[in-house]
Amino acid sequence: MKFRRFCTVFLLLALLLTQLWPVTAYAVEDIQLDAKAALLVDGATGTVLLDQDAHTKQYPASITKVMTALLVFEAIDRGELRLSDSITASANSVAGLPDDASTADIVAGETLTVEQAIHKMTQKPAEVLHLPGKGVLAAGMDADINVFAPEKLHQPGTYENPCCLAEGMDYVLVDGAVAVEKGKCTGVKAGQILRR
Repeated sequence: MKFRRFCTVFLLLALLLTQLWPVTAYAVEDIQLDAKAALLVDGATGTVLLDQDAHTKQYPASITKVMTALLVFEAIDRGELRLSDSITASANSVAGLPDDASTADIVAGETLTVEQAIHKMTQKPAEVLHLPGKGVLAAGMDADINVFAPEKLHQPGTYENPCCLAEGMDYVLVDGAVAVEKGKCTGVKAGQILRR
């Protein structure tokens, strides 16, 4: 019994002593990311936490793939294309892109099926970047989905004021959780930092 009291008193004193010393918070200065540009904004306050060449225009590789896939799916819905149809990548599809731009590993002049092209725009980048659970809509995979009508989609943000949500997003699912419902944020904080 004496030992328990001794331990209790010792731990209480140790806890009280830790309150006497000031706690120092260290800020990390000059974070440099291995990226062309970066912008990190506190969603609650709009405060810019990190700005690395954020005002330089960059070509969004992923949105190009998404919009191309959208056009392909619309053509499939209209009956103009089938997954088994062959298509040939034109030289115009990669013309003018910077050397380090993403081309979904599609080479000008390459002939592939529509299904192979969709794979190279969705699952293939996730495989190349070693992101398990990404790039495929299937049971047990991370469900990162945007549901929108292209004609309603609008991005009011600018380089000077980037903290604007896109308009026209009906639903956004992150890791299977609904983050945007009927165009409004739900407050769900799903997802995770992806590390390679």
